[in-house]
Amino acid sequence: AADCPSFCCGRAGPAGASLAIMLGRAGLSVEVYDARSFPREKPCGEGIMPAGVAVLARLGLLDAVGGTRVQGVRYHGWGLAAESRFPPVDGAPATMLAQRRLRLDAALVTAARATPGVRVFEDAAVEGAVVERGRAVGLRVGGDLRRAGLVVGADGLGSRVRGSLGLDARARASSAARVGLRAHFRLA
Repeated sequence: AADCPSFCCGRAGPAGASLAIMLGRAGLSVEVYDARSFPREKPCGEGIMPAGVAVLARLGLLDAVGGTRVQGVRYHGWGLAAESRFPPVDGAPATMLAQRRLRLDAALVTAARATPGVRVFEDAAVEGAVVERGRAVGLRVGGDLRRAGLVVGADGLGSRVRGSLGLDARARASSAARVGLRAHFRLA
């Protein structure tokens, strides 16, 4: 159909929004669906590792995201400590960004909305992929089928897209013991 996008993506988090921006800039049409509204608070994603910083640079969004550049990480807890610097990239020190997820999501979703060919739908829960003749042909969103040439399930740990395609067994086993903690400190 003429209104059928090239790509249909479940969730507008960092992976989904970044992919939508890149695909839209390449001239493709993309629909991104997220069950929540943006920006939102979330405990994960506040330390954007060097590979993620490179993606933000490629997208031209480093200034919009902001944050503090950090050249390594140090973890302390439960009587243990671990510390490491990031390996250099092309001879230059690699850095991560420390930034609240609220700010990261806001910058990415704002850029996705501003990208020609990209439409972002908030408060639109993805129920799963729709399969016809052995092929994912779209997403079920709010009871409606949203057809697309390619379906992307960038919908995180509890992925309904992955689950609807029968790909959940391995993901469940590896995610059972995950816990997210965060704390913010003001330093001199």
